[in-house]
Amino acid sequence: MAHEQETGGFQHQPVTLFQGATVIAWDGDRHCRLDDGEVAIAGDTICFVGRVYDGPVATRVDATGTILSPGLVSAHSHVGVQSASRLILDGGRPEFSRALFLNYLPPPLGAPGYLDRPDHPDSLRYGMASLLRHGVTCTANYAPGGPDGGAVMARKAEELGLRLVYAPVTTGGAYHFDPAGQLVTVMDEARGLEEVATADEFLAGLAPGGLVSGMVFLDELLLSTDRLTEACLALAAKHDTGVTLHAAEQAWEFQYFLRHYGLTPVGYMDRAGLLGPRTLIAHGLMTAGHSATGHPQGDDLEILAASGTHIAHCPMVQARRGYGMESFQRYLDAGIRLAIGADTWPLDMLGEMRTAAIVGKLADGRFDAARAVDIFHAATVGSADALGRPDLGRIAVGARADLVLFETERFSVGPMRDPAQTLVHLATPGDIREVWSAGLRRFAGEPDWEAETYRAGVRQARAEVTAFEADHWSGQRVDDIFPDLLPVWTATPVEGGDPR
Repeated sequence: MAHEQETGGFQHQPVTLFQGATVIAWDGDRHCRLDDGEVAIAGDTICFVGRVYDGPVATRVDATGTILSPGLVSAHSHVGVQSASRLILDGGRPEFSRALFLNYLPPPLGAPGYLDRPDHPDSLRYGMASLLRHGVTCTANYAPGGPDGGAVMARKAEELGLRLVYAPVTTGGAYHFDPAGQLVTVMDEARGLEEVATADEFLAGLAPGGLVSGMVFLDELLLSTDRLTEACLALAAKHDTGVTLHAAEQAWEFQYFLRHYGLTPVGYMDRAGLLGPRTLIAHGLMTAGHSATGHPQGDDLEILAASGTHIAHCPMVQARRGYGMESFQRYLDAGIRLAIGADTWPLDMLGEMRTAAIVGKLADGRFDAARAVDIFHAATVGSADALGRPDLGRIAVGARADLVLFETERFSVGPMRDPAQTLVHLATPGDIREVWSAGLRRFAGEPDWEAETYRAGVRQARAEVTAFEADHWSGQRVDDIFPDLLPVWTATPVEGGDPR
């Protein structure tokens, strides 16, 4: 893809021209800075990137004072999984990695949990709108299909204009708590194979070139069986798509595979044929040598790099628990293909990039580790490639017209020097002027759109909190498990007191 005018195939479509921006443009190998650049789109495709566009223009967008960025791509999200339950709080129980989620994922033994209920349409809209509001134009979403086999999920994405990579998730079991509060795993391979059939039907029904594209979602390495893993790989081959799964996420998962197979999770996936250039591992933190594993340095990173496997790094959800990838720079230097995911609320990819950069520098004790340019690459091109979408995450002729305009003349940004460092270290969601996907403006700071979507999402979140006690294995109240850190003010004002 080149920075040249290209009219072939576009001459009969009206052109929208963005003028005056600092463009983060793709030269075929890397992101580059193009000051006072012009970007033209025809339909849903970028048809020109350069200094001066001299073709006919139907609409002009004055982008002066902005950074024109490719739409951010989240390689891993949980858009509709009960927004209230996905909050990370300073509480919970430490023995399970999801301890800080409000729902504390495992329900009582024999009872349905949060993930067994279909996602409410208001939760889906709230989550997808949150991604768009934070500059994300494409996401890979883990969620069950529900009674409609994923139809509502797809429809909500199309209504909002969010590119969605999705198929109903497949799992071979579930975590539960027994009456004594002990964590147990209950496997159900038959259910998993039924979910493979549901995913197959969903993938077969996708229209080529639409906003919704497919991938095979195997929920978790620990909750799969050899037969189920083989079925997911066969399904991916049938539909010519990739596979993504949660793996190497938890320290106790690492120890489990060592005890039962004498292999690290990465070693086990390599033996099972799960690794490869069309595999995307969500998290992938717990590799040989990570301080939380108590295991010496091994060859996990070399195995991942040699296989071409992608890693969806979700830094914020891990950092809030007190640990992280060790380290972004070590993975990058090993040659591993890195992506970024918005795995926790408020689904803020700007926050994820900033956290990745800061935690990466702290992990190595180096200011030159986890550079902004590498983080930004992971959140755009890296994530797009991991999802099998080389037409996303870059501003280049022939790429999809997914763009974000960031205001730069703001106190939050200050005097701008380098656009990549500005976006990773300084920009906030409030600096986003417009978000475009598939050649259409999807967000332009409309307060009514935000308020309506937000209120509906909050109502649904409150309903989820109300259901907490019935779902929790102990029957305790929300406030017992996740008490507020600020005590309720109980002082009585003194009548007639001096207000001074």
